[in-house]
Amino acid sequence: MLRRILPFLFIILFFSSAFAQNTKFEPVDIYSSAYIYLLCSNKITISGNANLSGNLFSNSDIDLSGNSTITGNLFTVGSIFGKGNSTITGTSNQGVNALTLPVLPDKSYYQSLADETISPKGTYKLSGEINKIIFIDGDVMLKGDVSGIGTIIATGDIKVTSARNSEKISLISYQDISLDGDISFTALCYAAGSIKVDATGNFSGSLIANSIKIAGNTTLFYKPLLVEGLLAKMEEAFKTDDEETIFKVAELIGENYKSYATSYLEAPLKDKEKDLEYRALLAELLGNIADSQAVSILIERLKNDESETIRNGCAIALGTTADKSAVTPLTNSLLTDSSEKVRASSALALGSLQDKEAVSTLTQSLADSDSMVRTNSIRALKDLEATETISLIAERLNDSDEYTRYTASRILGELKAIQTINQLLGKLKDEDIWVRRAAAESLSNIVSPDNQSAIPSLIESLQDKEDDGVRRYAAEALVKIGSSAISSLIETYKAGETYTRAEIMYIFGEIKDTSAIPVLTETFEEEDKLEAFQASVPLYKLGLTEETFNFALAGLSAAEEWTREDAAMALGDMGDGRAIPALEQALNDSALFVRDAASVALKKITGKDYEYQH
Repeated sequence: MLRRILPFLFIILFFSSAFAQNTKFEPVDIYSSAYIYLLCSNKITISGNANLSGNLFSNSDIDLSGNSTITGNLFTVGSIFGKGNSTITGTSNQGVNALTLPVLPDKSYYQSLADETISPKGTYKLSGEINKIIFIDGDVMLKGDVSGIGTIIATGDIKVTSARNSEKISLISYQDISLDGDISFTALCYAAGSIKVDATGNFSGSLIANSIKIAGNTTLFYKPLLVEGLLAKMEEAFKTDDEETIFKVAELIGENYKSYATSYLEAPLKDKEKDLEYRALLAELLGNIADSQAVSILIERLKNDESETIRNGCAIALGTTADKSAVTPLTNSLLTDSSEKVRASSALALGSLQDKEAVSTLTQSLADSDSMVRTNSIRALKDLEATETISLIAERLNDSDEYTRYTASRILGELKAIQTINQLLGKLKDEDIWVRRAAAESLSNIVSPDNQSAIPSLIESLQDKEDDGVRRYAAEALVKIGSSAISSLIETYKAGETYTRAEIMYIFGEIKDTSAIPVLTETFEEEDKLEAFQASVPLYKLGLTEETFNFALAGLSAAEEWTREDAAMALGDMGDGRAIPALEQALNDSALFVRDAASVALKKITGKDYEYQH
C-alpha cells in the first residue's frame, strides 16, 4: 500500500528539512503544525466566506478579503494585506525566512513508479476506485464518487469537480489543480503551477503550489493523510524484519507528525490481531509523542490490555513522558499486575518520572516475590534520591538473588551511604564475584581516613583469588584510608602472593608513606624483574626517581620481549616526560604487545593517541 503514496514522500522529507533550517521564527514542521498551504513564489489569496483550519505559509504575501475565518497561524516572507472582515485565530508573522518549493522530479521517474500509464496526450475523466499509481500524459477530471488511496500524477491540469471521497488520495500536477462545485474531498495536492479552490462543501488535506487562491464557501481543514500509510509500511517491515525501514518510518512519524499521529496509533495498539512487537513499538511512539491523549491511551492499555508485552511496553513508554498523571497508574501496576515483567518496568518508569509520591510504593515492592522487581525498585529509589530508604535498600544486601545483592551494593555506593559501610564490608565475602566487586567499588567511593576499622576486611579482599576487580577496588579504598593502613599492608606484603603484592605496591605509591621504602627496595633489588619493575613505580613516587627511572628506561632495550613490555608499562606509570623519545621508538618494536604497552604509556604521559602498526 505504501508504494501508492511514495511519490508524495519526497515532499514530506523536503519540508521537514526546510523548516528545521528556519531561523526567524520558532522552528516547526509542516505536518506536526498543521500547515495546509505553502506558497513559494507568489501570494496566497483568500476571498469569499472560506473557513480554514490550519496554518498558512507564503514566500510572498498573503492577501485576505471577504469574510473568511482562519483558525491557525499565518507566516509570510512579505506582508499580510486586506484583513478586512476576516477573523484570524492565531498569530500573524511577517518577514520570516523563505522556503524553496520542492522541484518535481523528471516525469520519467514518476512514470517508472506507475502501476498504470494513460496516454496519448488528452483529457481523461476518472471516478470510482483508485488504489494504484496512475501516470497520465494530459489533463485529468475527477467527478462524482471517488474511493481508494492511490496517487494520480498528471503532466497537465487536474480538475476536481463536485467530487466526494472518504479516503485519502494524492494528486500531483505538473501544471495546475482546481477544485470547484459541491465537494467533500480528502487529498494531498501538489501543483507545480497554481491551486484554485472555488467550491462549497469541505476539503481536508494539504495544498502545496506555486500560488494558491481560495474563494467560495468551502470549509478547508488540515489532516495528516500519510500517517495510516506509514503505519502500514512499518507493519509490513515487521513481517520481513526490515529494521532499517522500521526505524526510518518510526522516526518520521515521531518527529514529523507528533501529536497529529496520536489518534492514528490508538486503534492498531489495541488490535489483538496485529504483531505484538509492532504494537509495542506503537506504545514507544506514543511515549515519544507524550501529549495528554497519548498518555491517556498508554494508561488505558497498561490497565486493560491482555498482553503482557503490550502492558510492559506501555509501562516503559509512560516512563519517558515526564507526565505526572502516569504515577498513580504505574504504582497500581507495580503492586497488582500479574506479570513480574510489567511490575519491573513500572518500577523503573516511576524512577524516571521523578515524583516522590512513588517512594512509598517502591519501598513496598522491595519485598516483591520477583527479584527483577526488587532490583528495579532499588534502582528507582536511587533515581528518586530517596535517601530515607537507605536502610531498606541495605536489607537487600542479603537478598537470595545475586543480581539484587549486586544492585543494592552498587546503589549504596552511588547514594554515598556511609552508614552502610559495615554491611558492605560483609559483602566482600559474598559467594558471587560481581557482588564482591560491587561492594568493593562502593567502599572505594565512600570510605575515608576515619574508617580504620575497615582495613582488615579490605586487606583480605586484596587476596581475592578470583577477581582482579575486587582487588583493585579494595586497593582504591585503602588508598583513601591512607597511612593508617601502612603497617598492616607491609605485613601482608611480606607474606602475600604476587597478585596481592602488586596491588599493595600500587597502594604504597599512592599513599606515599616512606615507611614502605625498605620492603619496596628489597623487591626492587631482587632477581625477579617483573616485581622489580612493579616496585620501581612506587619507589619513583616516593622520591627514588633517578635510579628507578634509569632502570625502567634500560629495560626498553632488553632482549626479552616481556621485559621490554614491563619497562614500558613502568615508564607510563611514572609519567616522566624524559621517557617519551624511547617510548616513541618502542612503537616500532618487533613485538606487538610491546608496541601496545608503549602506546598506552605515551597516552598516560602526553594525553595523546599515537599511531603504530597493530
